[in-house]
Amino acid sequence: MSFLQTNIGKDTKVLVKAKYNPVILAPIIAQGALIALIGYIIKKYGLFLIKTIIESLEVTVSENLFDVLGNLIFFIFLIYGVIFAVVKVIRTTGIELAATKDLLIGRYGKDAMCVPLEKVENFAIFKNIIGKIFNFGTVYIGTPSVSMKFPFISEPEKFRDSVLELLKKDR
Repeated sequence: MSFLQTNIGKDTKVLVKAKYNPVILAPIIAQGALIALIGYIIKKYGLFLIKTIIESLEVTVSENLFDVLGNLIFFIFLIYGVIFAVVKVIRTTGIELAATKDLLIGRYGKDAMCVPLEKVENFAIFKNIIGKIFNFGTVYIGTPSVSMKFPFISEPEKFRDSVLELLKKDR
C-alpha cells in the first residue's frame, strides 16, 4: 500500500496528483554507468601508469598484483555505480505528492508530510535547463510546521495551479 493510500483513508478522493518525470531516470542510470566506466579506465590506464613508475624505480613487483588490484578497483567502482543508480531510481520512483479537498500529502525518500491544505503558505517551483526542456522541476512546499522539496515533478506548474484552485474553492 502506498503512502498516499495509507494517509488519506478509504472514502477520501485524491483530486490532484503529481507524477515524477520518467525522463530523469536516463541520466541517473547513465551516472551509475559512468562510475563503472571510470573504474574500468583506472583499471586499464591508471595501473599501467603506476606499473611504469614502479618499473622505472627498478623495483620488482609481481604482474599478478597489478591484475588483482585492477580487478578489485573495477569491481568496487562497478558495485558503487550499480548501488548508486538503484538507490536513486528507487527514491525517484517513490515520490508521491497529492492533494485532497482537505489535505496535502507528500513523500520523498524518508521524508513525508501530511498537512491541512489551508496551512500551505509557500509554493515554489524551480527548473534547471534540462527541466525546462523536458517540463519537470522541483516543487517546494512550505507550511508553518514543515517545508519539503519534491524533485523531478512532471508539469509542476499544472500541479501548483490545481492545488491553488483547491485553496480558492475553500475560501
